[in-house]
Amino acid sequence: ALVGPRAGISLASSGPIVTSSDGQVIENLDVSAPGSINAAIVVRHNDVTVRNVRVTAPGSTSGIRIEGGTSGTVVEHTIIDGRKGEYGTNRADGNWGNVGIKAYGPLVARRNHIVDTRAGIQLWSGAVGSTVTENLVGDAWRNTHGVSTAGISYRGNRTTNPPTTTISRNHVSTSAWSSLSLYSESGPVRNVTMVDNYSYGFVGQQGGQNGYGIRGGYIHNHRDGNRNIRIEGNLLDGHYQWGSNGGVNVSQPGNTFTGNRLVGSNIDLRPQLRL
Repeated sequence: ALVGPRAGISLASSGPIVTSSDGQVIENLDVSAPGSINAAIVVRHNDVTVRNVRVTAPGSTSGIRIEGGTSGTVVEHTIIDGRKGEYGTNRADGNWGNVGIKAYGPLVARRNHIVDTRAGIQLWSGAVGSTVTENLVGDAWRNTHGVSTAGISYRGNRTTNPPTTTISRNHVSTSAWSSLSLYSESGPVRNVTMVDNYSYGFVGQQGGQNGYGIRGGYIHNHRDGNRNIRIEGNLLDGHYQWGSNGGVNVSQPGNTFTGNRLVGSNIDLRPQLRL
């Protein structure tokens, strides 16, 4: 398979998992979690690999959570199904609602299939230096009007010159608040490359609607410190209520917003996945 578990591999049933050692490999499992716990798989150690895994994470349970202070996490060829779990609007911290992959430490996420979650992939402050590539995020959505959600998002960092975070060649379909988002929330957005992604936005059910194709960092508290943001060659298709110009301040050093195209919705989506 291009994304998700590889074909022909049997998956053994498993309950929720919390890592126990550095270098742990979690593979070939079908992990089911109740809707009331923090995450179906919690990574608390270094150099952990999660691959060929199916995760069912309904309600407010996230699929995979990478804790801060870890390094070397790889998540590949997984499928995470959020089951469009109901969630509330309590945003006292970052733990509300289900997220496919919620990262507080850096990771490589590649060729995963995330479907029916409130948000697909979130990169929080400690996740600088992550690579998110060739993932399929299917129908990141919101079921309460005004609830902010995103397909793939990076949330900022206070480091002056963080390692480059790369978001590339992903396919995102969403009825969420935005598809591809950089937020200067936990700090300025610096050293981020967002290139060659494909996003299809559509009007969803139960309050879902797609607001922005791309948000480029010029929002929230630290937006004037954004630097070295490359948003290039992304293809945006379908319905975006408030546009797709990215919100990038191109007058700031190193910021570019070039070669991004907004096209009509009557095209074949599959060739744009480019896997």
